[in-house]
Amino acid sequence: MVAKQSRAVPWGPWRLAPLHPGGGAQKGWGATCGNHKNEDGTVVECKSSISRASMSNDECLLRMKMWLLLGQNIEANDKEGRTKHLHIDVRTIPVWDAEDIEYLCPAC
Repeated sequence: MVAKQSRAVPWGPWRLAPLHPGGGAQKGWGATCGNHKNEDGTVVECKSSISRASMSNDECLLRMKMWLLLGQNIEANDKEGRTKHLHIDVRTIPVWDAEDIEYLCPAC
């Protein structure tokens, strides 16, 4: 059996990855955030994904980037931080221009 290889690419302090269910064509994007901590201080990862469905690949990717940026508004030590971040519905996030996102996160 061949091990599954990660397609994740760094974007600032986070990771984004194209989703290829069953190794087929790309169907969406996933993101991993490591900005939140448990009560004992250990880092917990928030993960979210979105299927392209009726949107373009670019819109899908921009929504995932906005989801990551919105997680920054949640305090890292908030014991409910991960839960709050996971409750942000990626499909309802307004889409910004790529330039606006780069302005919000120039190091990304």
